[in-house]
Amino acid sequence: MSREISQIGIVAQSSQKTASGFVRIQTLGPSRRVQNALRQLGLYWGIGLFCVLFPLLHFILVPFFLILGVFLAVRAGVVDRVVVDSSVACPECGKPFQLKAALVRWPLPNECGSGTSSPMLGRPLNEVCQSCRWSFSILPDSRNLNAQESRNPEALH
Repeated sequence: MSREISQIGIVAQSSQKTASGFVRIQTLGPSRRVQNALRQLGLYWGIGLFCVLFPLLHFILVPFFLILGVFLAVRAGVVDRVVVDSSVACPECGKPFQLKAALVRWPLPNECGSGTSSPMLGRPLNEVCQSCRWSFSILPDSRNLNAQESRNPEALH
């Protein structure tokens, strides 16, 4: 199980203001990814088996949860990173905002017209501040990307 945790600088951007912060991402090893997939599969298959007890509904619910379990297990098995911790201020009101710790694929790949994608130059995550209800986007900090590119020019390709 991999315990590698990396910290990435992020920028929260609203229409006119920006704020800097960070996100800590843990890289998952193959055994942890399989564990997450099996956990999802077991959960939804268990719910599906429980639904056998409901007359008439079990004709719909059991197949639904069995198929959903397979779909979500595959989805959980593909995720290779976990957001462990984050901190950024809302660009509008300045109050602290944290991304939820979850299994995510972030930075999201940015599909360009040529069909190639760069995992570090991802599409923005769109979030809403719970204090002021203002919508903003979260992107990797370009200063960190430039520093990484100068250390390892092939890392972004």
